[in-house]
Amino acid sequence: MKSKLIILSAFLMVFLAAAWLLKHTEEPVSSEQLANLVSVVDNNFTRLASEANNKQPASDKKQNNTSTGKTTNPADTISETIVAIIYKKSDTTWFIKARNNNEIINRNLPEFTRLFLEQLKFDSSEQPDFSHIPESYRKISDKPMRVATFDVNGLEISVAKLPGNQDVQQNIQRWRRQLSLTKEAPEFVKYQDNNKTILVKLSQNTASSQTTSANRSAQAPEKEKLEEFLQFELTSNWKKVNNESKMAAGKFQLNDNGKQYDVAVLRLPSSAPVEMILNIWKQKAGISAEQKLEVSNLTSKYQQQWKLYPLNGEQLNIVVAMHVGKTKYTFLRLASNKALPDSATSAFKIFLKNSKVIKP
Repeated sequence: MKSKLIILSAFLMVFLAAAWLLKHTEEPVSSEQLANLVSVVDNNFTRLASEANNKQPASDKKQNNTSTGKTTNPADTISETIVAIIYKKSDTTWFIKARNNNEIINRNLPEFTRLFLEQLKFDSSEQPDFSHIPESYRKISDKPMRVATFDVNGLEISVAKLPGNQDVQQNIQRWRRQLSLTKEAPEFVKYQDNNKTILVKLSQNTASSQTTSANRSAQAPEKEKLEEFLQFELTSNWKKVNNESKMAAGKFQLNDNGKQYDVAVLRLPSSAPVEMILNIWKQKAGISAEQKLEVSNLTSKYQQQWKLYPLNGEQLNIVVAMHVGKTKYTFLRLASNKALPDSATSAFKIFLKNSKVIKP
């Protein structure tokens, strides 16, 4: 029980702190500020989990060893998450939902978002078009009320169609009861497209007094060294530059036809909400949070996958590359206050193809 409180406290801290910054600061929230929030929570969670494990009665530890054959760390306690995308059409409401343990949800959340939010289209009859989803993800289901079922790397995703204008909050409350969430447990609900598209994420994380004590004692962890997690090749037009940032793990400079472009490297735990991170970069670039981003995939020579997100706004032009690891997201961000030429973008892609995340 105590480990669940720790996990949920950490989860809540990220969302509440980021939400506070977005609401109360006049300047755009930077990716470094979000990284700081996440890293503080991540470090503090590890420390609290370790303390909780050390304080566990010997009899309990022995019982855990006997039942599982290995020592059980409270940090490994399985908690569940529900993620859903709700589409409200003229006479129907579509529910696309997945429920699984936090690790599986977080690992597959970028793919879930890409397939069912960024790339999903509805035809003239307001029916979803799933033709873009690989055949290997399709699954036969005999469960009632389901229009379709998909299995994305072990994450089962259900598609349900209900008549009329369904009560979204009533459904959210029903999902909260399924997870046995308390009234204080946090929820992430975002309305977009004139409240016709609703994004939901609910986790078995309970707000408790530990949130306050954890916030008081949290300290940012030591920053990772770039060479410890990223293998890269520097050609004549690339150089590593001094990194004075407190949160960026490293910085490069690209020289393209006499013009200089900065590339920052950021690392975040896989528990960080990717959509919130991208929204912060949207805000910094000067584009609407409602604007859907194009995403493309790039495969390195090491057979690692990078997702590329272009953000071309009035304030900044950014290309974000994201690698999804087992425990960490690795971001490389190419930025300029002017339009990025194709030659600079191409050089950035070549750099990614020759790079390898050695500590995912």
